[in-house]
Amino acid sequence: MLEIKRTIEFPFYKQLGKALANIRNEKSLSLEEVSKKLNVSKSTIDNWELGKTRISTAKYKKLCEIYDINPDSEIIVSVNFWRNSL
Repeated sequence: MLEIKRTIEFPFYKQLGKALANIRNEKSLSLEEVSKKLNVSKSTIDNWELGKTRISTAKYKKLCEIYDINPDSEIIVSVNFWRNSL
């Protein structure tokens, strides 16, 4: 029997991803540029931005450095609130 893997999607990951995609676009950075700086694939960045996969704290902090944003901004505080209430 074929096992079906389900992806659990949480609205806050999509919100975080959209916010990160907007910031990346505002900074005029391509997926390729960001992926090289983080040493991950373009599809990894794309999956974060679509809310399909979770971003690690270490990668999030590095991403904030690249985007020149505060890692303790309202974006991450909101995500942590939801993560802790699961």
